[in-house]
Amino acid sequence: MTTLLVIAGRVKTRLTPPYSPAEAARLAEAALADTLAMVAAAPVRRRVLVLEGAPGDWLPPGIEVVAQSTGPLSERLAAAFGLCSEPAVLIAMDTPQVTPDDLAPALAADAWQDCDAWFGPAVDGGFWALGLAEPDPGLVRGVPTSSPEIGAVQRRRLTDATPLSPASPASWASSAAVWKCTTVNPLLPS
Repeated sequence: MTTLLVIAGRVKTRLTPPYSPAEAARLAEAALADTLAMVAAAPVRRRVLVLEGAPGDWLPPGIEVVAQSTGPLSERLAAAFGLCSEPAVLIAMDTPQVTPDDLAPALAADAWQDCDAWFGPAVDGGFWALGLAEPDPGLVRGVPTSSPEIGAVQRRRLTDATPLSPASPASWASSAAVWKCTTVNPLLPS
């Protein structure tokens, strides 16, 4: 089975402007609540919200909450995948339009049979979902997240990763991907 991850921080700075900080906070909370309602309905074994701060009354039952690590977004994404010991799908916290049907290909019983990764590209150049058959933090660590090329860089990281040899030094091993994604399937909202 699969773990479904959502990462949420305290602020959504890209919403200000055009919104005031208070308006942006309300909009982000509403988007997160809708996203979590979808997560709660998804057919997965484990649902995890990786959260900076304390959960509010918007948190539906059945979702495990863990504290978000510190550092840049790529480090926080890496730490979230590091919580998983089975295939994991990360979905952006601000995707209220996504339904369980949109994620169905990556959550199906055979989703990982001939697939190493699932990738949901976003129109802004980022990505709204990322699924890893083997949730290796090295596949997301260091990807430049404040860039319109994040999606292309992340997808390249998935397909260009090279296997480690048993003789690789530990310092290199800690920052490199441990497997190569030979098949990266697209996730496209319907």
